[in-house]
Amino acid sequence: MKNTINYRFNLPELIDAAFIIKYNENIVMIDDLLKRWKDTINIEIENITGNMIEDINDEINIIEKNVYQNKTANEMLSQNVTQLYILVNNDDDYLFHYFEQRFTNIDTQIGSFEMNYETISNQYNSTLIQVNDVEDSMNELMIENQEFENDLNSINGTVNTLDTNISDITNLLEILRVKLRDFVNNNSNENLNANISFNDVLDKFLLIYREV
Repeated sequence: MKNTINYRFNLPELIDAAFIIKYNENIVMIDDLLKRWKDTINIEIENITGNMIEDINDEINIIEKNVYQNKTANEMLSQNVTQLYILVNNDDDYLFHYFEQRFTNIDTQIGSFEMNYETISNQYNSTLIQVNDVEDSMNELMIENQEFENDLNSINGTVNTLDTNISDITNLLEILRVKLRDFVNNNSNENLNANISFNDVLDKFLLIYREV
């Protein structure tokens, strides 16, 4: 009699059970690996997306800035176009008053410029007159100075002449003094008792003066 073993599971069931266990282990390993991969991928994604988000935000800010500038420019352009449209499509009376006002402003500016130019021109002419007056005064002063120099030269000549005349007179007086002294001495020596009058001396003086 053969020994018989009663298996709890038959072979196919054992194989299935072993496969299931192995499969479950693989599933756990795969799940763990997938989890780690997922975490790594999430970290990489966060890093990449974080930088990308910053770059995207920068680009968005630049785009918003450009959009704002374009919007502002478009608004200004729209206002100008609107004004131009109003000017073109309004009636002639409006255009007439518009351009009349513009020309009035220009004419006012031209008038102000002309007034300023006239004021400057008057100031220039007044200054020129003052300069001419100063030049005339300088010429008059130069003439007066020349006349003064001429008078001074004439006075100097007269003084020199007076000096010469005084010197000549001094020399003549010295000669007269000597001759009168000799006359008095001679007459006194010739006639001790004679009285010489002032008239005699004066006559002799005049005679000697004529000789000199």
